Amino acid sequence: MSNLPTNASDLIGSLMAAAPQITIAADSSGMDFLKLSSASGWTYGQDNVEVEDGAKWALNPASMSKGFIAWSDNSKVLGDVLQVVTKGLVTKAELPELNEPSDGWAEQCAFQLVCLTGEDSGTNVMYKASTQGGNKEFARVYDEIVQRGKAGKPDVVPIVLLEKGQYQHDTKKYGMVTFPVFKIVGWQNLDDEVYEEAPVVEAEVEEAPKRRRRKVV
Repeated sequence: MSNLPTNASDLIGSLMAAAPQITIAADSSGMDFLKLSSASGWTYGQDNVEVEDGAKWALNPASMSKGFIAWSDNSKVLGDVLQVVTKGLVTKAELPELNEPSDGWAEQCAFQLVCLTGEDSGTNVMYKASTQGGNKEFARVYDEIVQRGKAGKPDVVPIVLLEKGQYQHDTKKYGMVTFPVFKIVGWQNLDDEVYEEAPVVEAEVEEAPKRRRRKVV
């Protein structure tokens, strides 16, 4: 499974074209979603399996997507729009009007990762966020990829550790805010085929060996 361009130049050219509009729809078919919470840390999937500490993940630069999402006052999703950045950016002017009370359309981002080491090796996940911290971290990683492309470096696939940061929000009701950190610890070439070689994870829970990590309730 891959939607990578044929070479780094094609990818960087597309990313650079969209870069001026990145201020801070990926294909997630069959993938677990990667999530971060203040209580549980990094987890993925419906069972909220904890991500193994120190595991390395490859971030697919061609899956980097931007868009918007809107919720109603009772947290129902009213609209969800994502588009892969290399195909252009969605603007607010293109979005439909919302027919229910809400705070309006909020920016969101998404990208695919595949685990390279440890118990989760070969696991494909999709990270999707509409928080300020998530969008900001997306923009930081995006910029690092583009800068490497501008420097003529062919290895533009970031290898990351999933970490987190925290800060005390000015408003008491929000308390301590947790935000994602995708710590880049290395780079790989597009032709390393880390995505194509990732095995498909079959949903045969009964036959799979038990994980040492707990599932967060």
